Amino acid sequence: GPVQLWAYRCKLYIYRQKSNGWVDLGTGKGSLCRSGTSSGVEFIFEDEKNKIPMARHSVETATALKPNAGSDKTWVWRAQDYVQEAEGNEASWFLLKFQTVDAAAKFKSIFDTLKPPEEEEEVKPPAHSDPAEPEMTSSTLQHLRSGGSSTEAFLLYFEKGVCQKGAAVRQASTIYVGAYDSKEQAVSNAPRAMDHNCDPGRSWRDKQLWTVREDYRGSVGDKGVILSIQDGTGVYYQTKLRKVP
Repeated sequence: GPVQLWAYRCKLYIYRQKSNGWVDLGTGKGSLCRSGTSSGVEFIFEDEKNKIPMARHSVETATALKPNAGSDKTWVWRAQDYVQEAEGNEASWFLLKFQTVDAAAKFKSIFDTLKPPEEEEEVKPPAHSDPAEPEMTSSTLQHLRSGGSSTEAFLLYFEKGVCQKGAAVRQASTIYVGAYDSKEQAVSNAPRAMDHNCDPGRSWRDKQLWTVREDYRGSVGDKGVILSIQDGTGVYYQTKLRKVP
């Protein structure tokens, strides 16, 4: 069987060009494992909330680790991943974030022994930006299906942003909340997602603070907004549902 060389709780991001930023793949266990059938070592990341492998790729064919924006708690590298579908035929950029400097240093020391630094073409990692909406790719869904009894899932997202009058583009960032076996479960968790992610100083439940308040818990289909609020300046918060596949 596979031999685990390193494992630690961390947070993983993937860079998406169409989102123009780092997409949050979740918090969970990152590990470096040597396969029992070969000498190859893989980086594997499993989301702790849904127990789904969100990334898996060979360390040997990945680029060397690079610091992200001068942070000593994060490392960035590029690899061809088996779970996350790349944009085009290009390898994907990954960013791994740790809670402590020591944990980040330990990861690099082990990674470097498995993949000695080499002379390679300097490929600069993308600049840091806010995480945007994560995507459930077809291969991720295969893991989701194989791990659960249901063949479908309902994904819950939280979105916050500013809707500017007259502007075609709204500024928004989206957080992936979780995957649920039924629509009822996802919808029932929408208020909790609003409680947890809205500005703590301005309760979404306070009617006087918001000029627009919409509640679609009883009528939302397989995709759409569940709860939405907006104030007079265009600041809004909302939870959204999406059924997959």
